[in-house]
Amino acid sequence: MIDDRTAVIDVVNRYALAVDTRQWDLLDQVFDTEADIDFGRGARWSNRADLKKAFAAVHADYEATLHVTTNHVVSVQGDTAHCLSYVHGLFVKKTQGGNEFESAGWYDDRLSRRGAAWWITQRTCTMVWSKGNPKVMGAPDVATDPTAVIVLGSLHSAAAAGNIEYLRQLSAI
Repeated sequence: MIDDRTAVIDVVNRYALAVDTRQWDLLDQVFDTEADIDFGRGARWSNRADLKKAFAAVHADYEATLHVTTNHVVSVQGDTAHCLSYVHGLFVKKTQGGNEFESAGWYDDRLSRRGAAWWITQRTCTMVWSKGNPKVMGAPDVATDPTAVIVLGSLHSAAAAGNIEYLRQLSAI
């Protein structure tokens, strides 16, 4: 049997495997059925079933995706855990103006244990930077559409504002 910290990291990493292999049923081993999943800019789901449908549709046109999740910090108290991790995503789709889009940011996850398994019950994804062709992601071309704004964040600003669940949980210990 693996320790809680390793089990939590395994769940967080399993998300990347599910998305990049398009094995949507693997998300049943990642997210709680009623998970609150917020990727920002209106991309929010209140349950796993809706997320799976949306992701299957969105990812159908990609030739490839690659999510790398690193720098996991985990705190466990009883049957609740918090994990902050960094994510770097690459998205490839044949698109006018370039075939690649990259972004990087962080996941701030709350997990719950039921039995011997952990599930993400809340995920907030915040992007720090992006580069490449935003049309790959279905966004308008920023170079030709000056009204298109890509909102970026910083970890230090979010921490200063008290918006990092993992850090709030640590300060409560």
